[in-house]
Amino acid sequence: MKNLPYIIISFLICFVAIYLDSPSYTSSNNSNDFSIENTMAHIDVMAQENHFMGTEENRKVRDYILSEFKKLNIQAEIFDGYTSSNWRNRFLKMAKTENIIATIKGNGNGKAVLIAGHYDSVLSAPGAADDVHAVACILESARLLKNMQHKNDIIFLITDGEEMGLLGAKAFTEMEDLSNIGLVLNYEARGNSGSSISFEWSEGNAWLVQQVKKAGINPIANSMSYEIYNRLPNDTDFTYFKKAGLSGINHAFIDGFSYYHNPVDNPETINKKSVKHTGENMYHLVKHFANIDITNTVSHNASFFNFLTGIISYPSSMDIFFLIFTLLLVVVCVVFAMRAETSIKSISIAFSYIILLLVLCIGSMIFLSSVLPKLYPQYNVFYSGQFYNHKWYLLTSVSTAIIFTWFITNYFNFKNKANAFKSAAIFVLSIFAIAMYMFLPTATYFMSFPIMALAFIYILNGSAFIKNKNILDGITFLLLIVPLMIWTPIIQNIFLAFSIKMLANPAVLTSFTCLATFIAFESIWTKNKSMLYIGLFGFFFSLIVAHLTSKPTEEKPLPSSVFYHYNLNDQTAHWATNQNDINIGNRDLLKGAKIKTLKLPRTESIIAVENKLSPSVSCKYIISDSTQNSVLSVQYDQEAYLTNVYFENTQNLKWAKINGKTAFENRTDDIGFYITLFGMTQDSLNLEISKIDSTQSQTVTINNEFMVLPQKDIIPKTARRVDGYTSLVKEVRM
Repeated sequence: MKNLPYIIISFLICFVAIYLDSPSYTSSNNSNDFSIENTMAHIDVMAQENHFMGTEENRKVRDYILSEFKKLNIQAEIFDGYTSSNWRNRFLKMAKTENIIATIKGNGNGKAVLIAGHYDSVLSAPGAADDVHAVACILESARLLKNMQHKNDIIFLITDGEEMGLLGAKAFTEMEDLSNIGLVLNYEARGNSGSSISFEWSEGNAWLVQQVKKAGINPIANSMSYEIYNRLPNDTDFTYFKKAGLSGINHAFIDGFSYYHNPVDNPETINKKSVKHTGENMYHLVKHFANIDITNTVSHNASFFNFLTGIISYPSSMDIFFLIFTLLLVVVCVVFAMRAETSIKSISIAFSYIILLLVLCIGSMIFLSSVLPKLYPQYNVFYSGQFYNHKWYLLTSVSTAIIFTWFITNYFNFKNKANAFKSAAIFVLSIFAIAMYMFLPTATYFMSFPIMALAFIYILNGSAFIKNKNILDGITFLLLIVPLMIWTPIIQNIFLAFSIKMLANPAVLTSFTCLATFIAFESIWTKNKSMLYIGLFGFFFSLIVAHLTSKPTEEKPLPSSVFYHYNLNDQTAHWATNQNDINIGNRDLLKGAKIKTLKLPRTESIIAVENKLSPSVSCKYIISDSTQNSVLSVQYDQEAYLTNVYFENTQNLKWAKINGKTAFENRTDDIGFYITLFGMTQDSLNLEISKIDSTQSQTVTINNEFMVLPQKDIIPKTARRVDGYTSLVKEVRM
């Protein structure tokens, strides 16, 4: 049991690293402090219902935001914006957005700081986290900032239409004068809990990093997330701010991914600690940037990361020097091992064993990632297979790495060969450091600093420089803090980002931490079975608990897609869902369903079953013709949240306008053209076309979607309905 203190302290360092990476929660009765109670009250009101852009529910949220700014005596206005985006000249999005802009004037003439979040939700969720929490934090920050003296203007931008393609941010950057804006702080969510992470930065971010360090906040920020995010095909409103040349920082929490775009993304499930962490950081950052010169915010890029309670940063140009120093230390370790009568052959064998360890971790987790969706098909309904119990599989991944490390370190004959294994481990880690510099340059710190610490541990423990064992152990633990503090939080965050689809990532990183503890205290692994028992317990316990919690409940329901399709031409009706979306929530309703081809208005194959229910909504179509122009007026008895317009071909058309806005002109293609309209169909839709040959008719398919179904409670309570809408389709000839 003499190794037990080493094991306990090693795990304690890891737990402290995770704790420091987590948000904390304290309530305050001081009116000058950020109030989580006020913020949650805003969330309770705004996230009562799903509020997709262009709907009455979204306008209620809009009006609430305006009324709250009015209570604060802050002038706020709605800025209507029309924007469009054309994809390969085949697909056009047109939207009317209603951004809210409020301003607190500063007493100087410097550039303004812009704080942004979006108030619309997806069709299927109330959006308490995504992104009502950001709007609520903006309102609470505005309450605190309104009576303060500051040099720069503070602009609150609450965008519309983010969920449908960043439409509000696009309209803002296209229509507004951005020359007076010095900095943007954008807030998002990809889950309902976790720390607010500063995950995306504008280029030349060194000045920004330094200012964040001075702002008196507790941010979670590292250049590794910055590097990874820049290589992923993800977008937020911040994408358009960066494209417009604005400097800034993008923030989000990413834990609780199961709740993302989920009907239970509501005020009851959002984590108050996460909201408070977001709000306090927002408030202090805005207060800081509102009182300094933000005219010149671009400098060089920085490498940076959290360590203990602060942020370490340095110019990214220094990464190459840290890497070179790291590699020199690795060479010293190998030479040191050779001087200790360790042969190249022993180091080579140890190297192969460590590679085997990584292969086992990767292979076993790839296998588990492929098996889980088959054993639990309900996982497939969630993004990246991240069911509510997903964190148990993180424990599985970590435990697997511990088990394999124990077997590898014990199977290798360590009699007089510990130096070989330790030096080989440091050498393998250095290969990852080189790869990191090549592919994620500002994340080089992630390997270089831990390797430096481990190299010093190896050299100190292999020399007679420090003869007092207690002092040597103390120094070893201090150095061990470096790799464990840097690697442990990333194990969790990498898992949260990629979930069970990529369980190999946390397994490999855990093997790094295991190797680090071996280099520091080899007896933890080679002279007892404690780590094996810990690994086996974690492995089986996590899989058992994950299995027991794998079924959906009313509190943790299964998102289940179903919609009602009605063809106004032949008056046929279907319950339908997409081909891959049959699950326990909708399978009874869709019993006997077959793959059918329906006009939506594009021709698509879906799973559908006929029914005889009549739609609970209707549309009136009126066509008027002149010599060359035809106008189709679609009038609704209930608001359509979006409308799709499909032209089979456009060869005979000079132009087409929708509600007075030009959709296209001078097209000569004989292929179809597809238009989706958002926020433009509150009362009616007017489609106007100009023909080249007035004697030829033009076929147009109109698809209107309404947030109602002809029958309620069609999905069991353990499966909340998503995409629940009525689709009315009509083909007309103009």
